[in-house]
Amino acid sequence: ELYQQHPEYVQLLIVQANASALNPTDKVIFIPEGTTPTLVLPGPGIVPTVDAGVTTTPADDGGDTSTP
Repeated sequence: ELYQQHPEYVQLLIVQANASALNPTDKVIFIPEGTTPTLVLPGPGIVPTVDAGVTTTPADDGGDTSTP
């Protein structure tokens, strides 16, 4: 009966339960309402759908190789 008369209390309990489930190391993603995020989590059998095999060359270490 308490929940029926005070639905805002039920909402508070839901918010508290969700907040209590979070850990300091959890990552939270905020997105616009009505959209669905696309998440790609690494794991066995997961392959990129776009060529992500960008080849790079090591950056110069910044050492001066010129002679005086």
